[in-house]
Amino acid sequence: MPAPTAKHDPTPVFARQVLSLFRQELAEVHFPELDREVLEQAEKAVLVAQVEVERIEAQLEAARIARAEQLAELETKAERALAYARVFATSDPELSARVTELGRKKSATLDPNAPVKKRLRSKRNTNGAELFGDSAEPAANSGGESQPVLAS
Repeated sequence: MPAPTAKHDPTPVFARQVLSLFRQELAEVHFPELDREVLEQAEKAVLVAQVEVERIEAQLEAARIARAEQLAELETKAERALAYARVFATSDPELSARVTELGRKKSATLDPNAPVKKRLRSKRNTNGAELFGDSAEPAANSGGESQPVLAS
């Protein structure tokens, strides 16, 4: 049976080096329960597992593509349904307002593949009063002297 072919060789460098040693200089040496053949079987098991991982990853990617296509189809149908609802709601002000609100929310929908926006921090208060409360009492230090409070 031919060895499985993986797109990526998962064999660690160290293991490859040891295998090389046992394939060349130590090819005829047999240690208890460990020799070139045992190492090659272990390497083959890793390759079989890698092929399985790659097969499953390919299936996952295909499933993600199918999901993206289904999401696009749903979005298209939802847009079309909203267009019909707009026409239908022209004689009902309450329904028309609700349909208009849905149209505004559409633009705010999140794309699952879109990058997440970073939250911006507000500017720090330079006097640090909020860190220690609004108390104007100076903190006691080891010398018993008080430190002046700087105003900004």
